[in-house]
Amino acid sequence: MNEWIKKLCESITRRAKQKPYKWGFWFIFITLFLVPMLIWGGYLLGEYGHILFYTGLKAGEALGVYTSLLTFLGTSTLSILAIWQNKKIEEKAEQNKKLLQELDRQRSLPLLKVEQSLHFGKYRCLSFEVFNYSENIATHIDASPLSAIDATGNKVNIAEKPCIPYKMILSGNSVPIEYQNDELPADYLSIFFTLSYSDKYGECHFIKVIGTIVNNNMEIVQKDISKEEATTGDKT
Repeated sequence: MNEWIKKLCESITRRAKQKPYKWGFWFIFITLFLVPMLIWGGYLLGEYGHILFYTGLKAGEALGVYTSLLTFLGTSTLSILAIWQNKKIEEKAEQNKKLLQELDRQRSLPLLKVEQSLHFGKYRCLSFEVFNYSENIATHIDASPLSAIDATGNKVNIAEKPCIPYKMILSGNSVPIEYQNDELPADYLSIFFTLSYSDKYGECHFIKVIGTIVNNNMEIVQKDISKEEATTGDKT
């Protein structure tokens, strides 16, 4: 029985969604016109001796009870709709708040670019310059040890953590990153390290810097990575 009622309700709901105006018209017609007419008609037949059922109410009283019931249902429905609408407004406001916070966070991110600055023969003592092209301050500047991948695909550390003279980059300024590595053998084709920094909210960000040596020239490529990628990269 309960399963049948559930299927019936689902069927009515599905059809009402497909044709809402038609179902709305019939609901209003039945509620406001058909049911009152049936109540009035039943009492009218009773006056001519065709009593359908006995009740202690007169026609006006029965219609008054029905009207009170409709008023109660209407008030309850409006209250439920108001609560539902307020909840939706709060959810929308929370979504807009998070969106504004995310946009503000994106605008507050420092825009850093890494370029190679100096090196001695065969890329000994590699140095890089980190430029801040945004209007935001980058703090807690740090870099991982310098690693390299040779022709066989093996990864080796070729320098410990670099020397960074100061840990903050103001807008339009730069900071050098200096490694104390030995000369790179000819079969070391790529070097890489991870740069980390914090924005004004204290959130830490990571950039993977890859330098590829082609025809004795180094091309620098950088990409933003997650904390998990940076941690995994340090362990591999």
